[in-house]
Amino acid sequence: MHFILKAFLAGYLVLGSAGGALSGNIPGAGGTSASSGGNVMQMIASSPEHSTLAAMLQATGLDQTLAGKGVFTVFAPVNSAFSALHPGMLDQYTHPAKRAELTRFLNCHILLGRIDTATLRRMLAVQAGPYMIKTLGGCYLGVEANGAMIQLRDERGTVVSILAPDLRRSNGEIQVIDKVLIPGN
Repeated sequence: MHFILKAFLAGYLVLGSAGGALSGNIPGAGGTSASSGGNVMQMIASSPEHSTLAAMLQATGLDQTLAGKGVFTVFAPVNSAFSALHPGMLDQYTHPAKRAELTRFLNCHILLGRIDTATLRRMLAVQAGPYMIKTLGGCYLGVEANGAMIQLRDERGTVVSILAPDLRRSNGEIQVIDKVLIPGN
C-alpha cells in the first residue's frame, strides 16, 4: 500500500490481531441463517479481517448508515483484497479531496435489502444465466454460479468469490468476499 493510503487509514484503523483462519477472525462466520447480535457495521468494525473496509466506511460517514435501521446487504472485502489492488488504484479513492469517489466506490459494495445466497441462487434459476444486480453506488454486478459457489463479476470483469456467506445481522446481511468490487468508470 502506498504512503497516502496508510496515512489516510492510520487515524481510523481498528486495532486487533489478524492471526488465525479467516472464519476464526470474523464474528459469526460460518453462514448462519439465524439473526446474530449487532448490526452490519458492528460486525465489520469488530472484525480484524475488515479493518480497511471499516476505516473507509468511517471516513465517509457510511458507518452511520450501516449502523442504522435500514436493511442492507454488504459485500465486504477482506483486508488482503485491498492489499492486492494495483498500488495506485486506491489512491484515487482515498485522497481527502475525493470523498465523493470513495463514497461511490464503497456504495458499489452495498445493496438495499437482505440478499442471501439462496436468494441469489433463485435469481439465477429464473434468469437461466448470469443475473445483474444494481448497488447503491449505481454499479452493476453480475451474479454467477461456479458449482456450489456464488460469484460476482464487477463492471471491470473481475470475478469475486464469496468466502463467508450469509452472515445475518439485525439490519442486514454480510457476504464476505475475496476481492474488491471496482466501478467501471
